[in-house]
Amino acid sequence: MPKKTKLEIIEETVAAYNTETRAIEDGDCCYETSDGKHCAVGRCMTKAALKKYGGIFGSVNQLAADSGEKGLQSVLSPAYRGHDITFWMDLQGLHDLPIYWGKNGISGLGNIEVKRLKKKHKIA
Repeated sequence: MPKKTKLEIIEETVAAYNTETRAIEDGDCCYETSDGKHCAVGRCMTKAALKKYGGIFGSVNQLAADSGEKGLQSVLSPAYRGHDITFWMDLQGLHDLPIYWGKNGISGLGNIEVKRLKKKHKIA
């Protein structure tokens, strides 16, 4: 399977969420909620990693530290590997902030954040 580009991952994330589909449980984001929703990073993780880390309320940095010697790359599905941790932290931030989402998808402020992320990560 070909590797996903940062642009593809951002576009998938934008398409995946609205105020009802984000992975929020008890007011916090987790990689996989009890009803099977996934956050921006969680939807890119392997099934084995979700089984182990899915219910955790923690940062991407903590996930990387908890996942051992191979770090964050080892918990991601092969198509999503190869991007730096800063990209994943920024993508997760997009998912986590409710001001970036509306009933019909990404909000105006969310679109501004997407443009900022594309510029920061040098995405055309």
